[in-house]
Amino acid sequence: MRGAQGGLYVLVILLVLPLLDALRRGVAGGIASAACVLIVGVLFVIGQGMSLDSKLWHRVSVLTALAAASLTGLSIWGSPWVVGPVLAAVTCAHALPLVARACVGVAAVSIASAAVAGELTAAVVVGGAGAIALLRARLLAEIAVSRAGKEALARAAVENERLRIARDLHDLLGHSLATMVVKAELAERLTVVDAKLAAQAARDVQSVGRAAMVEVGEAVTGYRTSSLDAEVARALDTLAASTVNVDVAERTWSADVDAVLAWAVREAATNVIRHADATTVGITVTPGPEEVVLQVINDNRADSSSNPGSGQGILGLRERVDAVGGTVTAFASDGGFELTVTVPTGGKS
Repeated sequence: MRGAQGGLYVLVILLVLPLLDALRRGVAGGIASAACVLIVGVLFVIGQGMSLDSKLWHRVSVLTALAAASLTGLSIWGSPWVVGPVLAAVTCAHALPLVARACVGVAAVSIASAAVAGELTAAVVVGGAGAIALLRARLLAEIAVSRAGKEALARAAVENERLRIARDLHDLLGHSLATMVVKAELAERLTVVDAKLAAQAARDVQSVGRAAMVEVGEAVTGYRTSSLDAEVARALDTLAASTVNVDVAERTWSADVDAVLAWAVREAATNVIRHADATTVGITVTPGPEEVVLQVINDNRADSSSNPGSGQGILGLRERVDAVGGTVTAFASDGGFELTVTVPTGGKS
């Protein structure tokens, strides 16, 4: 993660100081000093190019060679060469794991510099430069961690939004398409009985289709909301061929809970249309001191091999109910099917 944190190549310009000192010396001394400057510069650049992904022995080898060359120059040519240990300390902060090992590396170079130079000032200069490099490396590491966290949250948000849209579209289109199929079949049967009633049934199909288009748009943009009363009324209209008994107590629960109960009624009505040939459907909402219980029961399942309690709609409903701390049970009973949703009155705390 710290591979891109080098970026201190510009500090190689500090080697101008020992290089200028080399020009003031004789030919032999100048060449030797310049060669040492070149070695330190190359090792510093290599060290800045390393990351924690590099092998440890490789990093330690480069740091050891850089420190040795720098301290050699300091011992032979004096104070202008203090920049060599400074570069070594900066490289320790970059190439060694934070924080303990990097601090040990910086401290070791600082102490060695003071010992070679014979004065405490060298340790202060080298240690100060290393401390600044350590703070920089730590800051960049925190920034990298924060950025990775934000990217992970962004990916999770995108995935959650995809799941929400998929769940909403399934619930909305599943119900609307099932209703359209029922009304279209009714219109077909009525064409030979009553043309006016058939035309009305066809208009109902158009109305449901237009409403579905609006709801899909709202679902995609995240503005889709519903209420329990609205979904109960929709169920009464959709299940007009069955006797629907409704017993819904006065609302004492939160809007979030009401929306979950509304989705539950919609899913239950869709399952009745798709899977059951029910003559009676019961919708009951019973509030308690701490929870609300919704029960939707129908008296017949036409296809005993199907299991509407394990479909995508019920799975989506479970996700919605789980989000507010509730539970969902769905099972066949006595030739019919029962859906029970229990939700805390205030939602998940």
